[in-house]
Amino acid sequence: MKDRIAFIDNIKALLIFLVVFGHIIEKSGNIDGKNTIYTFIYAFHMPLFIFVSGLFHKSSPKRISRFLVLYFVYQTVYCIYDSYVSGELKIQYTTPIWTVWYLLSTIFWYIAAVLIDLDGRKGLRAIGIAFAVALLAGFEKTVKYYLSLSRTIALMPFFLCGVYVRKNFFDTFVYGRKKLRTILPAVLPMTILCIVMLIPASVGLSRHWLYYALPYGSSGGTVFTRAFFMLCAVAFSIPIILCMPDKHIPVMTNIGKNTFSIYILHGIIINFMKDNKLLGILVGGKPLYALILAAITVLALSGDTVARIASFNRKLTTKP
Repeated sequence: MKDRIAFIDNIKALLIFLVVFGHIIEKSGNIDGKNTIYTFIYAFHMPLFIFVSGLFHKSSPKRISRFLVLYFVYQTVYCIYDSYVSGELKIQYTTPIWTVWYLLSTIFWYIAAVLIDLDGRKGLRAIGIAFAVALLAGFEKTVKYYLSLSRTIALMPFFLCGVYVRKNFFDTFVYGRKKLRTILPAVLPMTILCIVMLIPASVGLSRHWLYYALPYGSSGGTVFTRAFFMLCAVAFSIPIILCMPDKHIPVMTNIGKNTFSIYILHGIIINFMKDNKLLGILVGGKPLYALILAAITVLALSGDTVARIASFNRKLTTKP
């Protein structure tokens, strides 16, 4: 794992673009086809991103403490910005602001990866239990956004799946994808079915349901809705993983190696444009304009210098 793995970087580039595109659509007000676009993006992009995080995780005290530092730094930055906008100073660390939730949840996932045995059959049982707990967690009405616990629990199975693959058949997953592609004929009908079912579901479904942060009822969904979206995440992720080109793609692969800076900084830029009424003007209610703005934002934040500053690294890692 000394060298970067091209298809993983390509997947990360696709996912970080969808993150930015989705957030621009979220903050832009009325956009043609907004609910449908938003639903399809959120049906899989974060679960797949979390799976990839699990695939390359390193659960060491140093790594965990680094994420903790990053969480406090960027939570402070977002609190200061929100205070500037609202005119009222409020610094708090118990409820992550917008994109910062991922940093806090990652800390919990890393700790879980140390405590849970994910080897062989024990690992499969643990993942099964994690999915069951994720479904049951939606009945808890008090957690919500506090310490990002709801998202942490609901999305943990995808992280554990990544850890499981890393521990049990990493080489086959990375270097034997031609053999793995034989499962595509079995997966694609499920993918198509999920697409067909998502189209009507996107019309009346609250976008808050897609965050895995609210309990059943308050977000307009049920335990079956969450189970369906988890199925969609799997059904969409497998074809993307197996079909993504395993070669360096100009610009795209380079973006994939610097996703952290894009993820953590784009929220401030989008909020600034929204609060200064620039976002609505630039997007103009058109998905194509949102797409172009997302591409510009991703490119602007994907440079090595920006990545070093954002992650407090003197030099970038050469690993995935």
